[in-house]
Amino acid sequence: MVELFFAEVSRNVIRRGNFASVPDLQQKLLAWVEWHNENAKPYKWTYTGQPLTK
Repeated sequence: MVELFFAEVSRNVIRRGNFASVPDLQQKLLAWVEWHNENAKPYKWTYTGQPLTK
């Protein structure tokens, strides 16, 4: 779950952002986390527990 969250942060904030300073990055990260919390949806697992086959 944590890895999925950080992947979202990376895709939606860090890779697409232009940051003038570290405080600017911090502000944009906190704004995104606030938005994410307000619009939260449960993660949907698709793995069925069956062994992977080749």
